[in-house]
Amino acid sequence: MTEYEKMINLLDAGWCMRSQIVPCLVGPPGIGKTAAVMEHAKAHGCGKVVKIVASRCVPSETVGMTMPDHRHRSMEIYNSMQLSSLNDGDILFLDELLEADQYVLSTLLTVIESREMADGTPLPDIQIIAATNDTIPPEQLKPNIRQRFMFMRFKVDMRQTHDYIMRVTGMDLPNDVMDTLTDDGKDYNFITPRTLTKLCMWVNEIPADKMNEIASIINDMFKSTIGHKICHARMIRDNKLYTPEKQVRNAVDEMRVNGLIDPDDVSDVSFDDCTMSELLEILHKLPEWDKISEILSNIEIMEPDENVYDVSF
Repeated sequence: MTEYEKMINLLDAGWCMRSQIVPCLVGPPGIGKTAAVMEHAKAHGCGKVVKIVASRCVPSETVGMTMPDHRHRSMEIYNSMQLSSLNDGDILFLDELLEADQYVLSTLLTVIESREMADGTPLPDIQIIAATNDTIPPEQLKPNIRQRFMFMRFKVDMRQTHDYIMRVTGMDLPNDVMDTLTDDGKDYNFITPRTLTKLCMWVNEIPADKMNEIASIINDMFKSTIGHKICHARMIRDNKLYTPEKQVRNAVDEMRVNGLIDPDDVSDVSFDDCTMSELLEILHKLPEWDKISEILSNIEIMEPDENVYDVSF
């Protein structure tokens, strides 16, 4: 089970005790804490996720404030607009929890404990979830904070990061690139999952003739050869992308997306794992074979790029 799946499991398990338990995801930036909250919310059919970045707000933003009402010559209590927007089944997400000002933390703890807004109005039937970077050692955390959250630590997951980058960019990064992942560094730049993903997307978008230039810039940033290694992974991806077999598979995928191939007819088929002959045999048995064969016969096969980019390092 990946670290990301463990996060979602924790949030799912806490759903039935949402009025009592506040899970807090603890881990370095870029491991998918916010994404896990959003996926959990979608799975439970939540109307919305109201996110409060605790490190960037003041107490009045988290609960509300008392202001003078000149017309009635009295002090009126105004609830936080964010809390007032919540409905039953929604999620209140407190991000960057331990980086918040102490006054903000105290206000949030009051909301969590009382489940009320500033004017005493009860909160709807919501789930409160928190997330934080590992910024404060546990022994320095005040007991009143530690008692109100169920903290669970999550670490950098190399396989999860590799698979996500592969899914987004098609680049199969080697192990020595994945081994550079860390959650801290001696310089300003260090390679977290988020950083590595952005570097790969950057390399993915640049023209081929600019790869060496960008690789050198990345190398200088991180004082390593990671830029050239990412470009090398793109080169391998590019040379595989237009093989005749890949183009046939891409055409089949497009027919599935467009609905020509009925998903129910191939629900137990893994197109990526079977050989080309097995794939054609499967397609030949489908009712839509005549149309499928016509499309496949009209594919203009492109030959792989003969240019080999200079990505030596």
